[in-house]
Amino acid sequence: IGTKVKKIRSGGDKYLSEVLQSLRQNCDLEFWDVSECKLAKEVRFRVTLRAISYAIKTNLWAINKLKSAQREDVILINSYYKQQFVLVPLIAKYIKRCKTILSVNAFYDHSRKNTLLRIIDRIIMRLFLLPADRIIANSKPTKEKIEKIGINSKKIKLIYPRLDLPSDSLDFYSKDNGIFH
Repeated sequence: IGTKVKKIRSGGDKYLSEVLQSLRQNCDLEFWDVSECKLAKEVRFRVTLRAISYAIKTNLWAINKLKSAQREDVILINSYYKQQFVLVPLIAKYIKRCKTILSVNAFYDHSRKNTLLRIIDRIIMRLFLLPADRIIANSKPTKEKIEKIGINSKKIKLIYPRLDLPSDSLDFYSKDNGIFH
């Protein structure tokens, strides 16, 4: 479940692309692309009525997709989508009895200026991760932060991403894009 990578522009994109390629080669993969959710338009995750509406709609879309899931299926979600799919791991595990693997590349709560929003973000992350059968962390600090929010360390598997990027990915991060000054 997530958004298909159209062009690899970062290490995260490359990591996700390689995971999906490996899954396609080794199992029967069905990718649920959230961009198919016609009820919701992508929004920046701020606490606004539009963002909350988007999160509710995408959760309902994914829950509807879960209707077709079988007990032997594995549901893989990146934590970047925790607001969109916070209910999906719970339903997948406890109602559909599927295995859930959740991937964590980073925590974003530190970027919130409001203390209450940082706390809410951590609570959502905990609710998202709690039902996981396995959690993939991309770094030791990420693994430690997952443990700090109360997730059992036995569930966490540390898998470092590859560091090489395609040569054209640096074009995206050029001065022309205004990303670097």
